[in-house]
Amino acid sequence: MNLKVKLHTAVFFLLAISLLTILRVSYFFLYPFIVFLTLYLFRFSLSRNFIILCLLILAGWFLSLRHSFYPMYNLLSLFYVLPFIMFIYSRPQQRVSENDLVESFLNVTSVIMVMNNIVGYFQFYFFIDPSIPQDDNFLGLFGDYSLGCNGLVIVNSILSYYYWKKYQATKFRKYLLYTIFFFVSAFHGFYGAGMIVLVIAFLFSEVRLTVGRMIKAVVIMTVLIFSAYWLNYFTNPKALEYNRKVIKRFVDFNAANIPRKLLAFYNYGSGYSQDPVDFLLGSGPGTFNSRSAFLVGSPTYGKMQFLKSDSQPYYFKYYAYTLWNPANTVRYQDGFMNQPFSSMLSFLGEYGLIITAIIFFGIWHNYKRIKQLSVYAQKGAQGKIYASLYKFLTVYLIAFLILDNFLELPEIIFFILFTLKLIEAYYCRYIIGKEA
Repeated sequence: MNLKVKLHTAVFFLLAISLLTILRVSYFFLYPFIVFLTLYLFRFSLSRNFIILCLLILAGWFLSLRHSFYPMYNLLSLFYVLPFIMFIYSRPQQRVSENDLVESFLNVTSVIMVMNNIVGYFQFYFFIDPSIPQDDNFLGLFGDYSLGCNGLVIVNSILSYYYWKKYQATKFRKYLLYTIFFFVSAFHGFYGAGMIVLVIAFLFSEVRLTVGRMIKAVVIMTVLIFSAYWLNYFTNPKALEYNRKVIKRFVDFNAANIPRKLLAFYNYGSGYSQDPVDFLLGSGPGTFNSRSAFLVGSPTYGKMQFLKSDSQPYYFKYYAYTLWNPANTVRYQDGFMNQPFSSMLSFLGEYGLIITAIIFFGIWHNYKRIKQLSVYAQKGAQGKIYASLYKFLTVYLIAFLILDNFLELPEIIFFILFTLKLIEAYYCRYIIGKEA
């Protein structure tokens, strides 16, 4: 193992420890710095589009000052959004390299997650905290800060898909065992929305323009869903009953029973349609339904009291806070269906339609570019695995940006985006290596 490989492994280990243990709280203070340093160490450069997008955001922010100036709301939102945009609009430097950074990073991640899951099983079955519902006890070394066990569900789901593709490519039984282990571990977090997104991403990633492959994907997911149902039934029937009620509430849709997450989309349309400037360029960072808005404007959401402000921006006060406040929210009872969070909706409201369209176009453009490059690298098993994983993670990312506020949960969004960037670097390395 040469010095560069050892250095990469050491950095991956430090990143995995900081992302997947209680140390992830450090990202609340160091997130932009860690992103910038990581991109620099792995030789990613920012494109001109990043500068253009920042100028547009600055212009929209300047125009939003006609309402009022909300410095804490604005700065906290930018603290999360700018690193996200840096990832989207960064490009790997084209250079020849023989190091498979993707496999190295996911191997290190797998080791940390095995430790997390083993601790989580002991917590779930033997050391139950009576102050926390059992389905929230699967915490491992991740801790209950912010995401809690939901974060483990997401990382376990990604690893289960990765090892499933490795098993398909190699037929090594150990990869099938890893797939099952990480899937069962993901299930123990009892994060219904996370499992729904896993199903969506799996189907979109596996479906090709052949009936046979589509049927195969549906059959596999049906087996997994039934397995999850019975596992839930035997391990935590209370969580099963809660999830059944959530599904029933969506199926039995009526005006008096509308989930507040859907009401947030309705409120966005009602509020922003009255002001064309805010609709196109946004009402200002952190001024609608983002996590930043609630961390600053809600007296009970979040524990960082130094962030709190008595003033509330107009759209947050009348169109978001009314959906999620101490008067209508009960911890462990009002979950995903009643949270008015959506990163896409936050972009639309706070940064405007134009900025949102550019950001999502950037995600789509990255996917199309890597899809074209991956054609050259798919002769080998690893190239096929990474092509599937890139598609899976892209769908996974977009689904969570629509359904929840994961943009502002840096330890998870960093893990997803960094893995995508390493895959991009893998394909650029392959193409340059072939041309050299």
